[in-house]
Amino acid sequence: NGREIMRERRVTAGSAAKIQLAAEQSAPGSDVYLIHALLTDEHGVPAPTACNELTFTPNANCALLGLGNGDPASKEDQQFAQKTIRQEVLSWRRTENGATIPWNAFQMRGGDHYFDRLVSHEMVRMDNYEPFRDPFRVIPTSAKIPCTARFETTFYAEDTRFDQLYFERLEGRHTVKLNGEVIGAGDAKGYPCAFDIALKAGENRLEVECSDNLDAGGIYRGVWLTRKTDGVWTRSAYNSRALAVVRKTGDAAKITVSGDDLEAASVTF
Repeated sequence: NGREIMRERRVTAGSAAKIQLAAEQSAPGSDVYLIHALLTDEHGVPAPTACNELTFTPNANCALLGLGNGDPASKEDQQFAQKTIRQEVLSWRRTENGATIPWNAFQMRGGDHYFDRLVSHEMVRMDNYEPFRDPFRVIPTSAKIPCTARFETTFYAEDTRFDQLYFERLEGRHTVKLNGEVIGAGDAKGYPCAFDIALKAGENRLEVECSDNLDAGGIYRGVWLTRKTDGVWTRSAYNSRALAVVRKTGDAAKITVSGDDLEAASVTF
């Protein structure tokens, strides 16, 4: 009768530019929520073929349990474990019973010097040895008066978040100092050792004093600065959609979702 009862419009979506988020409680009273992510173009029109990779970042009041996107052929991880970041500590000097053992100016790896061996008061170049994997970086077994050696180095801390010092293998009686303060001491039996540390910005000094105590002692293999970091939770969208399963652990739980060439979005629940 001349009255409009419907109007419909089809619009071709542009490239994905924005992320729309919605939080849905999995069941009444549950602390588990579903976070729905939808990719749209700059005008809010869903981009049905968008498969951009998304990064999900929770705040301290929630924890991610899993990610999905509905793609039956997807081989992406659904969960992401905590990771260990390591930085090797190199350029060590060694003194033994007060005498400094020179390092080899010819053998280098990325600018880091290797130690020399003293044989009959002559310098002998050591070829093809990895750091802390040759027998001349340790105190040899001796039936004589116990021998004490000091290993020391300085390093510049660009990342002060490292919170542990890890020895792949430490042998014999030892005292470990960082910037003049003792961070560990004991009698290691050739096992890995880790010590809690607090780095200062700029140059740090590390000293390790070892005694053979009638058994081979010293530093074997690598020495590392380490820290734990949460895994980065990523998931590609499938036909413009992705899903996160989240456990709420406190008030004002918040998830932020970002992606390349996308305007990041957050939802609080």
